[in-house]
Amino acid sequence: ANMNKRFFFTEGCPDEDDPMDVTITRQGWFPGNPMPTCLGADNVTYAADSASPNSPWLETLVYPENPSGVLKQGVIPDANRRLCDGVYLYPMFFADMEITKPIPDCAAWAF
Repeated sequence: ANMNKRFFFTEGCPDEDDPMDVTITRQGWFPGNPMPTCLGADNVTYAADSASPNSPWLETLVYPENPSGVLKQGVIPDANRRLCDGVYLYPMFFADMEITKPIPDCAAWAF
């Protein structure tokens, strides 16, 4: 993240030469439980599903879920904060399966 942090900066943020490192920490969550929260750079606490542009959260999504094949949709409302893994979007994984939900909107996909 630190080698490419210039891509994360927008108006009002420090410039890419800021010596403070960018850190990314993985946080799990299970449906039916409260969303995790964390303190943003603005000293405001955000839930993981916050729509605020100041929220520090990113979402990762494997589509379809492995090994269940569940066609999940994103939780964070801003698709620009969602990174998706579509490695299972090959025809052999859908041979006996009808796709009933739209493919999620994501900022980036990995295949």
